[in-house]
Amino acid sequence: MEVKYIIDTFAWVEYLSGSERGKAVVSIIENDFHGTPILVLAELSDKFARDGQDFSEILKFIKAKSVIIAMSQEVAINAGKFKKKMRETHKDFGLIDSIIYLTAKEQNARLISGDNHFKELDSVVII
Repeated sequence: MEVKYIIDTFAWVEYLSGSERGKAVVSIIENDFHGTPILVLAELSDKFARDGQDFSEILKFIKAKSVIIAMSQEVAINAGKFKKKMRETHKDFGLIDSIIYLTAKEQNARLISGDNHFKELDSVVII
């Protein structure tokens, strides 16, 4: 079964904090079949470590609610080219942003994010 949505780091942070933007993704996280790229777990782990918070319970929750998606070789190979293209208009577009977006494309899923880097791209829902 294919995932309908890919949840990025921004969306998870907003959801977990209970913010207004996070409320926009509640229905998707709680009711729809969605995935979370493995690199999002790394970014969330980093954020929780920087904030001095334990990530273990959050990780269990995410794994219970979401399919964890590994990076494919195709995404890895194309990520640098896509990053270079995006940097023509978004000077701080990162490699991880590229990987997350390409993972959503590969899954034929809509990317859920609040990151303005993705605003003009297809199949993106900005919260």
